[in-house]
Amino acid sequence: MSDIASNDYISQINRNGSGLNIPQIVGAIVDADIDPIKNPVVARQEKVETAISGLAQLKQSSELTKTNISKMKGTASFYSTTSSDANQLISSVTNQALVKPGTSKITDISQLAQAMSFSVPAPGSTTAHYTAANAGIASAYSLTIKVGGTYTDNSDGTADVFDSSAATTTTLNLNSGESIASVAQKLDAITGLNAKVVMVGTSKYKIVITGETGKSNAFEISTGIDTGNGANRAFDVWHDSPTGGGTGTKIRDFDQAAKDLKFKVDGLDFARESNTVTDVIPGISFEAKVAGGAGAEIKTALSKTNIQETVQGFVDELNAYKADLRALSFTDTSGAGEHGDLFGDDYVKSRLRALADFMLKPINGYGSPDTTRTAGGVENAALDANPVYLAQLGFKTETNGTITFDQRAFDSTFTNSPDRFAALIQDRATSSETDITVIWASGSTMPAGVYDFTHENDYGRHSILGDGSGDEYSFYVGKAATNPHNEHFLRYGPENGTYTYSKPDNTFGGGNFYSGFSLRTSNATISNDREQIISLGKSFTTLFAEFHDDILNNTYEHRRQVETYQDKADELAKRLSVIELRSNALAQSYNSQFQAMESDVTGFNSTGDMLTNYVAQWNKS
Repeated sequence: MSDIASNDYISQINRNGSGLNIPQIVGAIVDADIDPIKNPVVARQEKVETAISGLAQLKQSSELTKTNISKMKGTASFYSTTSSDANQLISSVTNQALVKPGTSKITDISQLAQAMSFSVPAPGSTTAHYTAANAGIASAYSLTIKVGGTYTDNSDGTADVFDSSAATTTTLNLNSGESIASVAQKLDAITGLNAKVVMVGTSKYKIVITGETGKSNAFEISTGIDTGNGANRAFDVWHDSPTGGGTGTKIRDFDQAAKDLKFKVDGLDFARESNTVTDVIPGISFEAKVAGGAGAEIKTALSKTNIQETVQGFVDELNAYKADLRALSFTDTSGAGEHGDLFGDDYVKSRLRALADFMLKPINGYGSPDTTRTAGGVENAALDANPVYLAQLGFKTETNGTITFDQRAFDSTFTNSPDRFAALIQDRATSSETDITVIWASGSTMPAGVYDFTHENDYGRHSILGDGSGDEYSFYVGKAATNPHNEHFLRYGPENGTYTYSKPDNTFGGGNFYSGFSLRTSNATISNDREQIISLGKSFTTLFAEFHDDILNNTYEHRRQVETYQDKADELAKRLSVIELRSNALAQSYNSQFQAMESDVTGFNSTGDMLTNYVAQWNKS
């Protein structure tokens, strides 16, 4: 006979009587009622929770992309610099925004920069060495230490001179018997000095004190004692005469004099405190390795390899971000249901569309002024007659949405207009005139672009606003300003010797008020009617950071999306709570009914057993 099916409850009742598992039966019946209602809600809840997780991944991915692209602004180098003799000179790019291609010849390195060095006991002292690394000093000392002066090492018989006018003075008291290791530690703590105990021979130790390189970084240590040459003067830094000018003492030397690096660049003499020079060739640092020799040439040029690596780096970062977007929005058509966490979500799709649009926009400020534009203000002017497009720099968007490196476009631009690659990483706020400084603050309302500015005498129209000379000067946008109500920036000043051109309000010129933009110069007599070119450019890296904050990962928009999903999650949680209450109520109802049925069945079984026993006894009788 086959087993009774687990859900054949009537048969179980007939067969087992009160032996039924009522919780199992009630649970199965309740599930049959509740699951068709509950399961769709649970599925929606899982999808909402997955979407919330997906939005967190979306935020993380976009922030990482922004960070990595921003890093390239500081680390990418479009220029390479080489030395014709690396044994004499090595060079590197330190600030590519300042670099100009060319060659500089470094010659006549007559001496390297070196630091003053002095050892204790001083050379020439009656006690030449300490006998152990932890030896104690022979007596107490009160030292006056001056750091940052110039030491003139005169010829024998003439007192040396220490110019302490720019030095920093420190007083240091040492106890008799104090270990030389402790003394070295105290000396090393003084700014501008390095001190350590060294072994110079078997059981021979000295404290070596070294300053910083450069002639003006010498130091002097004085005990204030003017005569004798015993242990009580072991810390005195003096040469041909003691500090006080006394006579009849031994001549002794400090170990090494402080010296500057001396060299020529393209025939012009230079001296620097360090052998690493950062302020002679704009944007380039070089290090002198040896003195003498024929010198070396430092050649700086745009590096095609470096620029291509930078473009490829941008391509890789953008593709990684787009891959994350596509994965989050992926819709599985295989039937397996392996959808992305944000599949079907319009928000993530809008990020893809926004990124595609951003990649097509021009980058203004790196081309040339539009000479065909009409006057009437910046807002009515073309911002750049020849803007830079990413497609020109080697960015190519394929039909499937991925970005690839376009070698042909890259090569063409590098050959014909290599300066255009600056639009990738170099922000720009420059003037064609070296005596004009352009102030273009972050958040300025002045649009990026290339503007021709004409400087003209305003003939006293606004004399109360300037230096009181009766004549004011203005920069006019677009063309020579024959119309006094054209877009113009008035000169203020002087203040601390600087004249500032700015747009104070929209009273003059009828144009918009541009905050965060002004022109400054210390030249009070700039020639009239001289055309200037002002270039204001935000690089791709800067534009991407702004695009990220404003569009890709706008804080408000992202928070609103998360809050929308969170509201859905809360609503579904409430619905599940209501369903759970209904499930509990059904369970209680079914339990009550089954308990009553079981009581009846038990009673029936008991009555049947009693009648059976009666019949059995009757038959025996």
